[in-house]
Amino acid sequence: MNAVDYFFEHSYTFEKDFILGPKEQIRYKELYSKTISLAEIIKRKTHIDERILLISQNSIFFIIAYLAIIKSGRICVPLSSDIESGNLEYIINQCNSATAFIHPAIRNKFNLKDLTIYSELNTLIQENPDESS
Repeated sequence: MNAVDYFFEHSYTFEKDFILGPKEQIRYKELYSKTISLAEIIKRKTHIDERILLISQNSIFFIIAYLAIIKSGRICVPLSSDIESGNLEYIINQCNSATAFIHPAIRNKFNLKDLTIYSELNTLIQENPDESS
């Protein structure tokens, strides 16, 4: 059990809103489902000791990716969407990162040829259903 399990321990079936705003909305139940599905994908596609970059502004994308990385047992390295290229390269080298989750709105801002980049979480989840189902 990790922090994500405790976070959802009593809320994973809630039909009420987790985030309700003018641009984004998600319910606890949907957040939990997407987090668990993405965590399983991360487990299958990455190594246990991998440091995974997360570059995003505050958003549902950030929350799902962050919780899924933690749930998968990997190390999340959250970074500002305003990070400069030189600083990003330094962090990638220091962390020895091979994978990044980058919000679709800023994906083209970075030229990261040596990383596996994920930006479309819903598509990733739909294309990689849980093998245990």
